[in-house]
Amino acid sequence: MKLIFSVLVTLLSLPAWAGDFYVLDLNDAHMGNNTGDSVIELRQEMRRQYPQVRLQRMDLLSVMMVSKTRAGNGTARLKVGQDFSKPQKVDGRPGAFGSDDEKSYDRTLMINETGDSNGVWQVHLKGNFKIRQIVVELGDDDRPVRATLDYNDLHIQGGPLGGEQILALRQKAQQELGLNTQQYKIISATLVAKSRAGQGKASFKVGSAESPEQKIPGRPADFQNNSDWSYSTLDFSNPSVFSNGNDNGAWQIHLRGNIKVKEVILILEKK
Repeated sequence: MKLIFSVLVTLLSLPAWAGDFYVLDLNDAHMGNNTGDSVIELRQEMRRQYPQVRLQRMDLLSVMMVSKTRAGNGTARLKVGQDFSKPQKVDGRPGAFGSDDEKSYDRTLMINETGDSNGVWQVHLKGNFKIRQIVVELGDDDRPVRATLDYNDLHIQGGPLGGEQILALRQKAQQELGLNTQQYKIISATLVAKSRAGQGKASFKVGSAESPEQKIPGRPADFQNNSDWSYSTLDFSNPSVFSNGNDNGAWQIHLRGNIKVKEVILILEKK
């Protein structure tokens, strides 16, 4: 069986609309150095290991790399066309670098958030790597796209009865991800945030339609802690669907209170 168990568990946790998965065996290839990037050409590897797959009809959705680094300082990032994902650290330690034990390998998920699959598909490595497998997720144009907007623990302050702040999601997706949002309709938005005293409020606005406000949990003791566990997730569906509106206008999160925002995750479909 090509797909090792721990990768399978991770993939089964992905959304129901996830694409088709192809396991590329790299056979513990030793790659990389500390002076520049080493590059894995995913299109070429797909053609070599899966010649029957017609890549010109497929979108690259994500890549899961099963690998390790000699000293735990290596980084990996996905390149699609001219756009790079953020570098991700890949774990490892000198004593385990030569081991075949599955537990000594790290799993690194890299998502294509550009909304486009034209051009090169590459994994860029910096550091001393041993690579066992790469799991490539491919889909067609009808599958939803997940776009993550990173707000880097943005601190927003405003009184509970006023001082509303707005996160302009459409503009951020265009500017930071290079996403042509006019080609997409928005299905939902997930806000990852916390409020100082648990009294912050958030709503989701699409065009002229706005969702009901939701309370943002939080407590003073955790407000300065930037650990993932200190944040809550608030899910919003596109409110224009329920009001016979359209999503041609703004995509916005409206916030009131003393709030920290980690990220907003958008689910989009091509029009």
